[in-house]
Amino acid sequence: MLKYDHQLTEVKSRLPAANRILIVLPQNLNVDNLAAGLSLYLSLKGTGKKVDIVSTGTPQVSQSNLYGIGDIKHDISKAGAGNFII
Repeated sequence: MLKYDHQLTEVKSRLPAANRILIVLPQNLNVDNLAAGLSLYLSLKGTGKKVDIVSTGTPQVSQSNLYGIGDIKHDISKAGAGNFII
């Protein structure tokens, strides 16, 4: 059993019912966490889900070539707020 099997199983069971999804990136952005977060964001968005991706950090110019980087917000929209499940 892998370290995160339980968490992955829970995420897989909750994703189909989720209409709005929030992806939160750390303040200290690097290419690895940006690429991982953006790939999850773009994949979920491609399924028709309403997805927001946020970070208090600012991407560096050297990271600006990542697809979807312009979609990262610095605050969370309050419109349509509902249950927040972690």
